[in-house]
Amino acid sequence: MSDVIIPGFDDVKVSNIEVKLNKIEKVENCILISICGSIDAENVTQFEKKINKILNSGLNRILFDFNKVLYLSSTGIGFFINFNEKIIAKDGVMVIFSITQKVLETFELLGFDKFLKIEENLESAISVMNNSIEKGTSEKTFPLKVKCPVCSNKVNIHEPGVYNCPDCETSLEINDYGVMSPG
Repeated sequence: MSDVIIPGFDDVKVSNIEVKLNKIEKVENCILISICGSIDAENVTQFEKKINKILNSGLNRILFDFNKVLYLSSTGIGFFINFNEKIIAKDGVMVIFSITQKVLETFELLGFDKFLKIEENLESAISVMNNSIEKGTSEKTFPLKVKCPVCSNKVNIHEPGVYNCPDCETSLEINDYGVMSPG
C-alpha cells in the first residue's frame, strides 16, 4: 500500500515496527507516517533506511503519528533529531503528534522536546505545519530568546551559531532557521 506513495518503501523490512504512509492533501509535499511498535538499537538502522526513502522522494513536510509507539530508545530519539535536521536542510518541517505519555517523558527527560515540534493531535500538527510554511521555514527573526533545556534559563540568541547557557554552560546550537539542537 505504501509503495504506491513511495516506490520501494515496503521493500525495506523493519522488525517490531509497522509503518504506514498517507498523503496529506491539505499540505503540499506532506506525508503522514504512522508508526506502530518500538524503535530501539536493534531496528533503528532499518527504520532509518525506510524513512530516508521518503526524504529521497522529495517530500519535505513530514508528520509522525506516535500514537502506537510503545518504546523509543535513545538511539531512536537520536534518529529523529538527525532526521529533523535533514528535513530543515531541505526547507521542510517535521512534526510529531499523538505521542504516548511514556515516550513523551523520555523526550522531556533528555530535553529533546525543546528541539522538536511535538503536538497533541493531527489537527494541531497540520496547523503548526501550515504556520511554518506560511512563515517560510528559513524565515526566523533574530534575536530570539530560547529556553535552556537543562536549567530553563532564557538565552538571548542574536544570530545562528553555538551558544552556551550563562547559568549552566550547556551548549546550544541554533541553525539558520532558529531551531535549537544540542551543541
